[in-house]
Amino acid sequence: MPITNLVECAVNLAEKVTGVDIDRDGDIGMSKEQLDDAKKKTNLNVDVVGATATLPDISATTPKVSLFEFKSAGQERTSNESGASTTLPVFDAATPKVSILAIGKNTLASANKLLEEAEQQAANFQPQATEKAKFMLQNYAAGPGSTGNTTTDLTTGIAAWKLLDDGSKAPETDPYPTWYQPTGEGKWLGSATFGEANKVFGYTLSFEVTAPEVASFSLAFAVDNLVESATLNGKDLTVAGRLNAGFGNLSLLELDPGSALFKLGTNVLVVNVLNAAGLNNERGGPYGFYAEGAAKTGPTADLTKCTLANTTGARLEFFENGSTGFLSHYKPPKILEPGAVASFLVDKDSFALQYNIQVFQGPIGGWTRVEDSKTVTLGLKPTPLNPTTKRSAEIESDVQVIGDGTDGRGPPAGKPPAKYPTKFVFAVEDGDLVQIVATQEITQIPRG
Repeated sequence: MPITNLVECAVNLAEKVTGVDIDRDGDIGMSKEQLDDAKKKTNLNVDVVGATATLPDISATTPKVSLFEFKSAGQERTSNESGASTTLPVFDAATPKVSILAIGKNTLASANKLLEEAEQQAANFQPQATEKAKFMLQNYAAGPGSTGNTTTDLTTGIAAWKLLDDGSKAPETDPYPTWYQPTGEGKWLGSATFGEANKVFGYTLSFEVTAPEVASFSLAFAVDNLVESATLNGKDLTVAGRLNAGFGNLSLLELDPGSALFKLGTNVLVVNVLNAAGLNNERGGPYGFYAEGAAKTGPTADLTKCTLANTTGARLEFFENGSTGFLSHYKPPKILEPGAVASFLVDKDSFALQYNIQVFQGPIGGWTRVEDSKTVTLGLKPTPLNPTTKRSAEIESDVQVIGDGTDGRGPPAGKPPAKYPTKFVFAVEDGDLVQIVATQEITQIPRG
């Protein structure tokens, strides 16, 4: 029997067992001939969504998985609508034959064939994915927020710092003799003569961010007497050197790329300075705050196009939370099917992408993630938020084969599944196009 018929029979059988329309052909356990006959009787039109993904479509996954869709009584369901997704892809020329093939065969040969086809499909899709990534970069460069400065000067006396209580311009002052002496154009905020004791003076600065995923800032500061607290968009910041003894040294206030505290649009930084009472200033005395530094508010020249090719027999699952250095409108897809290639944009200086794999557990279990502890982080170099980022990483697992014993490799019928060690290897290659490739190796001898 041809493979396609074997697969259809297997899917129809699974539908009868589960009561779920797995292949979304409008029936449960019905063959194509039976469906055609039913269509004639009910005038139900069945469409197959095309699998091409040509420009200017900038969706991340190439190609789109083909789905059976339905039109009836003037209504149409699309794959973007809630509840219209499918578990299993349709077998057509543009969709890799993912591990549903194991339903029909469940042999080591079928697993090897799956890898072969995934590799071929990924090779076919790579040129198109490269062009799509190029289009994304061009589209971003022509879009709003991509022009102008991608850094903002936050230095006191240069940036528009204001008083927190009334929004007026923060008063500037020459430094007290024992304070840090700025060498550039920056100025101290506060008063070198007198300020009320035990009073908190709040300073605030607003700046625009065009790409929160890559935003960061670094401020070297000095203070008299101490920084009581600091926030960005209402969220607390960790302040090193809150109390600057001697007031002549610089401490650091910074936020690394990928922090969830940044947001698209206007961001508000607040620094609260306490003028503490002391032996010599019970009634008050000099107080002030000085900072020098800048915020990275958008992608720099390091923004580049990137592709991820899945040549394995498993799904690749992307974890957005915990990943950094990607753009929200051009980010990797959450799921990448076997044989597919994704296109997206990354910031070379800060990208760190977290991935794990999902393996197919049959029509009942569906796609299942392996242990969370096996999640890998991919990038060109370690970053402050992801110090374990690597240019190459591996995930080890097993390929379970039931078989019927006829091929000499699978276990005899009725025996427990044989487990063949398998390794998923991720590699990141730098260049004008950053290419990430996931490959899979299957040991042809089962475990003990």
